[in-house]
Amino acid sequence: MFVGCSFQTSIYGTFKSHKSRRHTPHTLSDFLPGIVKTTTIASPPLDDLFADSQDEECVLEEVSDSSRDQHNALPSAIEQQLAAALLKLEYLVHVPGTAIDDFLQELYYLINIASVTVSRSVVTDILKHHKIQVDDSVVTEITTAVCSSNPVPKAIEKGGPLSTSYQRKQFYKEKFCVVEPVTYILDHKKKHTFQYVPLLKSLQQILNNKAIVDKIIENHRGQQDTELDPSLEFRSPEDGLHFNANSFLNAEELRITLRLYVDDFETCNPLGTSRKKHKLCGVYWILGNLPPGSHSSLSSIYLAVLCKSVDVKTYGYETVLEPLLQDIKILEDYGVYVPLLD
Repeated sequence: MFVGCSFQTSIYGTFKSHKSRRHTPHTLSDFLPGIVKTTTIASPPLDDLFADSQDEECVLEEVSDSSRDQHNALPSAIEQQLAAALLKLEYLVHVPGTAIDDFLQELYYLINIASVTVSRSVVTDILKHHKIQVDDSVVTEITTAVCSSNPVPKAIEKGGPLSTSYQRKQFYKEKFCVVEPVTYILDHKKKHTFQYVPLLKSLQQILNNKAIVDKIIENHRGQQDTELDPSLEFRSPEDGLHFNANSFLNAEELRITLRLYVDDFETCNPLGTSRKKHKLCGVYWILGNLPPGSHSSLSSIYLAVLCKSVDVKTYGYETVLEPLLQDIKILEDYGVYVPLLD
C-alpha cells in the first residue's frame, strides 16, 4: 500500500497493526499510485452572502454536470454506507434489532441537538472573524440549511428508511440485491416444507463483483499455464487427474465449477445433535474457481437448501435436491451471463 514498502496481507487487523508501527504518521502522498483517489466537488455559490465583503476576492467556478451529479448522489451513498454498517451490526455481530432501534433514536436526538447548536455557533464565529454583519434570521437560515442537508438524521428519524428493523430489511432488499429464498412444499396437509436459495441468481450476484471475477480469471490463467506434474503437491481438486481428464471442466474456455456438501446441525439443543428434534440439513456450495486458500472463509460459503433432517429421511434427497439439480443442469447446458465478461 505504501511507497517503498513490500508488506502484503489480506487481513485488515494485520494491515492496521503494520500501519501503526511502520507508517505513523503518513500523508496521502505516501501511498502507492492508484491506491487513493481524491475528488473535489465544487460547492454551489451562496446567494451573494459575501457580496459586501471587500477583504477577499471571491472567484466562483461553474459546477460541471458531472460534479453536480456527484453532489446529488452523495446523500444516497452516505445512506447506503450507514445501512451497510447497521447490516454488519445486526447480522455479523448479532446485535438485536431492538437494541439498534434504541441506539438510532438516541443518535438522532444527539445529532439534531449537536448539529443545530454547534453549526449556529460555528457560522456566527466565521462571520465575526470576517467582520460580516448579518441578521440573526440569516444565521438561522444558514444553520437550518446545513443541518437539513445531513442525510443521516433523515434516514434514522421516525418513518425513515433505517428507523426500524422492518424498514431496514425492506431497504436491504431494495438496495443490496438480496436473493430471496423460495419455499417448496413437501406435504401441504402436514405443512412440511424446505427452503431453496436460487443458485443461478446467487451466482449472478457474486459474478457482478469485479474483485471476484478478476480472481477467477487470474486463477483460470494460472491453471492453463501450469502443466500437470504428478510430483507436485495437490492444492485443490483441480490439480487431480480426474479433473484434468474432464473435457468439459478442463476446457480452455472458462467454466464455473461448484463444490457441494451437506451438513446437519442442531439449532436448539446445547448438548449436541443426539436429540434431533430440531435438527436441520443444510446443503452448501463453494465457487471452485476461486484460488486455493479462499474456500475456508465463511464469506465464500453459500447456502443452497435448508430442510429438516426428518423430512430429508422421509421424502429423500431426490425430492429435496430437485430445484438445485435443475439449476445445475441449466448452468451446465446454457451457463449464466456475466456482464463484466460480456
